[in-house]
Amino acid sequence: MKRKLQYYVLFMVMITILIISNSCNATFSPTEPLSDNPSYPVTQPDEPQNAYPPADSVETTPVNSPSADETPVQRTPAGSVVGLEERVYVDSIDVFIKESFPVQVSVQVYGNLADGCVSIHSTEAKFDGKDSFDVHIYTTSPKDVMCTQALVPFEENIPLDVYGLPAGTYTVNVYDLQSTFTLDVDNQ
Repeated sequence: MKRKLQYYVLFMVMITILIISNSCNATFSPTEPLSDNPSYPVTQPDEPQNAYPPADSVETTPVNSPSADETPVQRTPAGSVVGLEERVYVDSIDVFIKESFPVQVSVQVYGNLADGCVSIHSTEAKFDGKDSFDVHIYTTSPKDVMCTQALVPFEENIPLDVYGLPAGTYTVNVYDLQSTFTLDVDNQ
């Protein structure tokens, strides 16, 4: 048994010496090809590139002038908004009545904008002349811009014009959601 162990150790020492001697004689130069006709492409390290294009190759447009494919936002004489979208998802609404006279009423809207580039441009609360308010939230977003495709939460407080309304119960419609409030006395 002892002799077997001696042979095993001697064999391992010889293998180790053989491996070390062969690795010391080998030379490797990464910049020279291994043969005259290599089967792989030989490349040199790339020169560092500037991340920005040369200034003379970039077309610039002044910030204040709209481009040809952009339609500016216009308001019609009646006050409605043309050229804007309503890209909001409304989760909930709360109607607040301030304890003042004349009474002031506002609706707090909670929801999400459609993506990271959408922003609220304006809001509108129209009274139908009877007993309800229709609330709209108008948004804008830049054209030809990559945006994060994630909902962006928002809260918007929208005042309702209740001055001069008689006492009664009124409905507030914000897209698919509805709430009511009551004026106990004429608001004049």
